[in-house]
Amino acid sequence: MSFFCEAKIDGITKQDIYKFLDWRKNTVSEKTGRQISGPSVNREKSFLSKVFKFAIRCGYITENQVGGIEGFSENRRERYITDEEFKLIKENVSEDITDILEALYHTAQRPGRIYNLQWNKLI
Repeated sequence: MSFFCEAKIDGITKQDIYKFLDWRKNTVSEKTGRQISGPSVNREKSFLSKVFKFAIRCGYITENQVGGIEGFSENRRERYITDEEFKLIKENVSEDITDILEALYHTAQRPGRIYNLQWNKLI
């Protein structure tokens, strides 16, 4: 992140935070080649807030400039799969993927996290 590289924390204003959030939202990810999503920017905003809280504890500043700034809207789940629906899905797919489905269902992880699991990283 090069947005705040020259700034001192006691000189960052709420206006700077707003500018940063807009800048990040309009940035293209090097990894995916797509525009960074609002929820991803919200995670960065949360991290910034933690940095400000730490600076307050250390006595560098007296106010968290990120506090009170709204993030971008996020998609909310409208419903979750029921046990009966999950049972029907398992009955109608190849046995090869039932273990993966079980892991996804019971951990609520995103599929990429489960697909990329490696034994040497689980131990």
